[in-house]
Amino acid sequence: MRTDGWGLISLAASLLVLSRAYSRGGVNRTYSKAFIAVSIFHHVTTMFGAWQHYKLDTHYTKAMWIGVWVNAFLTGVGGIVLGGLNNDSVARTKLA
Repeated sequence: MRTDGWGLISLAASLLVLSRAYSRGGVNRTYSKAFIAVSIFHHVTTMFGAWQHYKLDTHYTKAMWIGVWVNAFLTGVGGIVLGGLNNDSVARTKLA
């Protein structure tokens, strides 16, 4: 499975989300969920790309371990944060 293209698409999407969030001179926090979702997608595609190498005996390296397991961790953290943003008590809290 080739994931390079999906990783580039997710980076382009994150730039679009960030440019929209900052487009009017201030920070529009309504785009935070979209950015986190795009970031999760990026980490998932990077993790699958690293797994393609990590599963091979010749590519079983520390860098590939990091590519798989750190991205799995970051995907989990992103899911927790995204779930927390959907919580009404967190949504009502005013951010500085």
